[in-house]
Amino acid sequence: MTNKNTNQIDIIIGKRIRVCRRNANMSQESLGNALGITFQQIQNYELGTNRITAGRLYEIADLFGVPVSYFYKGLYQAEQSDPPTANDDAVSQALDRIKNRTRRDLAIKLILTILKEFETD
Repeated sequence: MTNKNTNQIDIIIGKRIRVCRRNANMSQESLGNALGITFQQIQNYELGTNRITAGRLYEIADLFGVPVSYFYKGLYQAEQSDPPTANDDAVSQALDRIKNRTRRDLAIKLILTILKEFETD
């Protein structure tokens, strides 16, 4: 059962947090300690019963060395009627190859800025 303020996206993001945590061989308690919160809160995030803030998601992404976009990957395409294209995967894979977090964040900002321009056309 989910909180009335959460939705399917919260559940998907929670599952991706769990994948990162397990890939790092980290317990919920260890992750909670690293973030200064309880393991129960991690449990709620992973189940999607509690919505995660943008700041907390950024901390988690930083801790696991993944871009914040990892948690949202494919969500936009899932809402569209058209299936994802090979180019969608290519862009995501290209971003994942940028190891320097500052450069990766700049690349993401650039892409988002370009997308906003196309939305106004």
